[in-house]
Amino acid sequence: MKPLGAVLAGGRGSRLGGKKATAELRGRPLLDWTVEALRRTVEDVVVIAKEATPLPPTDAPVWRSEPADFHPRHGIVSALRGARGRPVVVVPVDMPLVPEALIETMLALVDDGASAAIPEAGGHIHPLCAAYHPSALAPLESAGRDEPLKRTLDRLGAAVVSAEHLGGRLLNINTPADLAIAERMLDERVPVSEAWDAHAEDWIAWARSAEHDHVYWLFARPRLLELLPEPGQLTLDVGCGEGRLARELQELGHTVLGVDSSPRLAEAARAADPPTQVLVRSVVDLPLDDGVADLAVACMSLLCFEDLDASVAEIARVLRPGGSFCFATLHPSNSSAQAGGGSYFAETPFVDIRERLGLSMTFHDIHRPLSAITGALERAGLLLETLREPLPDADHLASHPEVARWRREPCFLHGRAVKR
Repeated sequence: MKPLGAVLAGGRGSRLGGKKATAELRGRPLLDWTVEALRRTVEDVVVIAKEATPLPPTDAPVWRSEPADFHPRHGIVSALRGARGRPVVVVPVDMPLVPEALIETMLALVDDGASAAIPEAGGHIHPLCAAYHPSALAPLESAGRDEPLKRTLDRLGAAVVSAEHLGGRLLNINTPADLAIAERMLDERVPVSEAWDAHAEDWIAWARSAEHDHVYWLFARPRLLELLPEPGQLTLDVGCGEGRLARELQELGHTVLGVDSSPRLAEAARAADPPTQVLVRSVVDLPLDDGVADLAVACMSLLCFEDLDASVAEIARVLRPGGSFCFATLHPSNSSAQAGGGSYFAETPFVDIRERLGLSMTFHDIHRPLSAITGALERAGLLLETLREPLPDADHLASHPEVARWRREPCFLHGRAVKR
């Protein structure tokens, strides 16, 4: 039975001027964002609010809840009553960044018979962002007027879903400062490939300056080149960007074909000297025959693969038997810290904004644990030959003392795998 999605818009919002649902995030009311977030998973979405609650115009049906006092239980009860025997997932209007995966997980638990499924993060449960089985209606209706909602849920035996890995995605927007945080976090909802195309001009300027990206030029790049085999008939530069590595590979004798999903970066690579031939394609769908490449290189692009397993499998498909796949990426302990330090084992998109010597660059990447990388290689039939945690050399340290930290903790992970 199809669930009902309900946005609970009855909060007072006193720190937002008493108009939480109408507070604007990037020029749109909060209510719009939260309705949109629910609709990614649930087809039938309504808005529940008290009679006096101001709401912006919305195309979702609005149910005015009774009784009109402020107990948070009443919105959940109104949703369950209106659902008429269907499961319900509720989200408060001030939680517009709620992830689809969390909603799907909670609904699956309820579908399996749980009376309710509630996320927990930072030692706190979030009963107003939860899924409820129809059987939860009677206990919620019969609860005493002053009974805390948590006590009612304890009696229900609700399933608790760990949401520690979601970090700020369960942000409750209660203040203007929270709105500012949400604005920054909205960048994480942009597909990584689209985000890099949007920042293409910034990346071209950043990537081509040895001083701005000295960590690449003096650290990541030379250690990656040490792993590469001799040139063969065809080398793929996967996620080639504006072509800086591809140009160097050509100078070393490689016949290079670049692959990148950003049309603007591909055009920059084609226009450079020497030019690089580039396919504007997702890595999961390469228009190449099986076994045509001797070498595939992914320099800092594993972080941008939306589907790591499918991408690595496609790279393996186009490699000849005995061909190599070499990669350089952020060390997972490094990307985990940049992603907010939540669950190391969770796949977590993150945004990193850097400013240096008058240039600014916004990086959109995805943290994954080491086991996700090695597992993708194994499932694709690639045998890992070497795995390295490189250190900055003495020359780099002398010219940029700040990289000393990367002699105490890992910055990069470099590896070479061969197709069996």
